[in-house]
Amino acid sequence: MNTIQSIFQVLRKKIEHGSTYVQRSHDEHGIATFQFDAPASVHQISEFERRFSQKLPHEYVDFLTIHNGSELFILGDGRGTILFPLEKVQEETLRSMEEGMLSGLKDEFWVIGEMNDGAILINRSTMQNSKDTPYMEWCYAVGAEGMADPIGQNFKDFLKYVVISQGDMFWEWTSNMLEDDDVLEADLEGLAHDVSDTDHGSPYDEVEMRIEYPYEEASPYRVKILGSVGREKTVLSSFEWDGDFLRVLDEISDELDRWEIDDVPIDLVQYEARSLIRGRHPRKERRKYIGTEDFLSNPPKKFSGR
Repeated sequence: MNTIQSIFQVLRKKIEHGSTYVQRSHDEHGIATFQFDAPASVHQISEFERRFSQKLPHEYVDFLTIHNGSELFILGDGRGTILFPLEKVQEETLRSMEEGMLSGLKDEFWVIGEMNDGAILINRSTMQNSKDTPYMEWCYAVGAEGMADPIGQNFKDFLKYVVISQGDMFWEWTSNMLEDDDVLEADLEGLAHDVSDTDHGSPYDEVEMRIEYPYEEASPYRVKILGSVGREKTVLSSFEWDGDFLRVLDEISDELDRWEIDDVPIDLVQYEARSLIRGRHPRKERRKYIGTEDFLSNPPKKFSGR
């Protein structure tokens, strides 16, 4: 289980236990609401990265593959932390660029959400220069004053502190409210303890994998990966791939690694939606694997003649 998953697991525990009363600075308080969107697909993420000719930070990609957008600690006035779905990230980023709302900032940004009447930003220049440099920033009214405030975190740590601060602007605590530093650090240690005590085994009994072959040469492979618990199924990944079968397997391997389901049995079905050979029935093959390592050691072979 990756760190982003662990943070959301701790947050969901708090919500289930009724810990939804929020008290933030500037006398903001009340019962908070939450919204967790469905995952983004690999195709959505790759298309976004292709559009901007740049890879997203891996911690942020981990978030998108769990929830393609979330609303966290939202009070009655609508304030809290809103993380946009990927399509809105693209829309807001392009709109801000076209309208010149980011023109006063010397670096390039993705607008990934909003918080306290300002925009949550990923500094693309900082992130590209060094993966170890904190790249999260916040800007009031998306560049109205031509500058952004460094949050001083990568996305993983940003999300962790959002949970601890209940959606507050925690980076102001460390600079303007030093007396609260000890409280913040204690909460952080408590969150780390909660995460370490969490069961890190996979929540799934089985992984179902479907590879549909192109029905004509110009069509893509279609892949769907589902996690099963009893009769309930959750879509972990769904994507299309125009290209080589081996690249499809590479993408599948990346997804299996992302979800950390090493010891979960895999039920694989690869099949033709329609045979390319006239008069032949579409082929179908089913294979069982005892886990990810077995799958990677004995990957399925492409149907002959395809």
